[in-house]
Amino acid sequence: MARKPGGVGEALVALLAASILALLKRVPLSLARPLGRLIGAVSFRFFHDERQRAIENLARIGGGSLRLDTRRHLARRVFQNLGQSFVDTLITSRLGTERAISSLGVEGAADLRERFEELSDEGRGVIVVSAHLGNWELEGGLLDHCYPRQVICIARRYERPYQQRLLERLRAGIGTPLRYQDESVRELLRLLKGGGLVGLLPDIDIRRVQGIHIPFLGSPAHTTTAPAQLAISTGAAIQTVFVIRTPRGYSVEIGAVIDPADHLEGRDPVLSVTRAWTLEVERAIRTHPEQWVWMHDRWRSTPEVVERRNRRRASRDEQSRRLSRSGSGA
Repeated sequence: MARKPGGVGEALVALLAASILALLKRVPLSLARPLGRLIGAVSFRFFHDERQRAIENLARIGGGSLRLDTRRHLARRVFQNLGQSFVDTLITSRLGTERAISSLGVEGAADLRERFEELSDEGRGVIVVSAHLGNWELEGGLLDHCYPRQVICIARRYERPYQQRLLERLRAGIGTPLRYQDESVRELLRLLKGGGLVGLLPDIDIRRVQGIHIPFLGSPAHTTTAPAQLAISTGAAIQTVFVIRTPRGYSVEIGAVIDPADHLEGRDPVLSVTRAWTLEVERAIRTHPEQWVWMHDRWRSTPEVVERRNRRRASRDEQSRRLSRSGSGA
C-alpha cells in the first residue's frame, strides 16, 4: 500500500529541512563548494543502496572493463557533485540567476543566448533536451535568462508535500518557469507554435508517460517519446544543453540542433528523433560520467515490467468505468 504523506513526523521533517536549507542558503561562496563536497561524501557513506546501484551502473560506460575501485571512485565523485550542485542551487535561489552566473563562474551563457536568438529568428519554437547531469536546476533559470521569448520547464511532482513546497520555493528564487507532467499538453503546443521554449529532462526512467525501449548506455531503456512528438507536431527544433561543473565553476555545453524535418521520411519518425536526442545525451554522460545520477534505477522499466504496469492500469480504468456506470444507474 502506498504511504500517505502527512502527519506529525512529516511536519517535523519539513520543518527540519526548511531550517537546514535556510542556514545553507547563507553559506559564503568561499565555503559553499567544500561544504557541498562534504555533504556528498557523507551521503556516499550512509546511502548504501544508492551507492551500490551507482557502482553497479557505472560498469555500463566501460563495456564491463572498469575495475571496481575505479567505479567506486567515480561513484564518490557523483555524490560529491550532487552535494556541490545542491549548495550552488541554494545560492542561485538566494542571488537570482543573473547574479549567480557571475558569482558561480558560469561560462558560455552568452553563446547560449546567441544560439537561442538564431533559433528564435527562424520563427519556430525550441525544445531544450537536457539531463540530470551537472547542475540542471541552475540550467532551468539559465534558459529563462537567455531565451528571448516565453519559456516553460517541465518537472514532476513529488509525493511528499514538504518536498514539493521546498523545491517550488527554490525554483521560484532561481526564476525557473514551471509546469508539471500531469498538466495539459495544449499549453506546450501553443507555446512552441508561437516560438516559445520548452525545457525537458527526459533521461530518467518513466512510469506515467508514453515511451519506447531504445538503447541507452548499452542497454534497452524505457524512454519518453514526448520530445519527438512535440517537435514533429509543432516543427520545433530540439537543442541539447548541459550545464557542466568545471574546476572554475560551470560551462554551458551546447549540442547539435535536431531538426524533426530531417527525420520525417523514415519508417518511424518518432523513433528516429528519440534516438537522435538520446545519442546527444549519451555523449554528454560518457564525457562527464562523474556528473550524472548513476544511483537512479534507469533500466528498471523493462518490457515485461511495462506490460504488467499497463495491465494493472487497464484493470483500474475498467473498474472505474464499471463503478461510474453503476453509480449512474446505467
